[in-house]
Amino acid sequence: MDDMLKRVSRERLEPYFRLHRGANVNIIRNWVGQSTEEVFFQLADEYGLLVWNDFWASTQNYNVEPEDPALFLENARDTISRFRNHPSIAVWCGRNEGVPQPILNQGLEELTRTVDGTRYYTPTSNQVNLQNSGPYKYVEPKLYFTVLNHGFSVETGTPSFPTLENWRAWIPREDLCRSATTGRITIGTRARTET
Repeated sequence: MDDMLKRVSRERLEPYFRLHRGANVNIIRNWVGQSTEEVFFQLADEYGLLVWNDFWASTQNYNVEPEDPALFLENARDTISRFRNHPSIAVWCGRNEGVPQPILNQGLEELTRTVDGTRYYTPTSNQVNLQNSGPYKYVEPKLYFTVLNHGFSVETGTPSFPTLENWRAWIPREDLCRSATTGRITIGTRARTET
């Protein structure tokens, strides 16, 4: 929801919080600590949404490790001190998809315990006491309630489809065609001729 310049107004963010509340979502993830605006946490408080707040280490074995652990931990201390009084914060998370390097993990655990002391700290978004991420492909919906329901998951790739109005807005009319056998409209299945 935040942008790279960190100049997101309340007017821009509030509709997203209203939408989440209206959808009965009860927790929102501040993925890799991207939202740094006070208004993000104020709106979470006002709309009754809990916040899973990541620190800035992303995907283990995919992205580079933080090169200055002392600076990282000082930033973490400042972040915890700045936002700890927001009742919406439920979880401090050390790393997206992996565990922080030991010096950071130990430091973050200590900081969340001593600077905040009221929230749960987890080192990872998908490994320790959590279900792994995904699936990110179609699976039978019943599997979400049987096979895949073995723990809290911060990323689930449940399929969702846009409205018909959105389909019509972004698929060119010439790519829509009617099936000769069923009469149904399909997308991109008719033969094309080169011109």
